[in-house]
Order: sequence, then structure tokens, then C-alpha cells
Amino acid sequence: MAEELDSRTVRFVDLTGVFDQTNEQVYVDSGHYKADANGVISTSLSEILKDMVSSTESAP
Repeated sequence: MAEELDSRTVRFVDLTGVFDQTNEQVYVDSGHYKADANGVISTSLSEILKDMVSSTESAP
């Protein structure tokens, strides 16, 4: 069980509503995560969200 908690494997990530409110801040771990259920995704979440976060920071 401890190994499971320390694992960086993400089976499901629900980001619904994360960017719904402009005053919300999102902190993303720089580690690499992968979806191993079907092998569809193997990438860094920080790279996926970088453009979204920077666009909210530069908004007036």
C-alpha cells in the first residue's frame, strides 16, 4: 500500500472546475506522470498546464 501511495502513476485526473474561477491558483508538481491503464498518456502535467497557467497570470 505504501508503494501505491508513493507512486507517480495517475489513473484518473479530473481537472473539471480547476480554472472555473479566476482567483484559483494551481500548483503543479514538476515530476512526470503517466496514465498506465491503456498507455495513452506519458507526459509531464506541468507541460500540459504551463500555457493555461501563464494565460491566467497574464490576464488583466
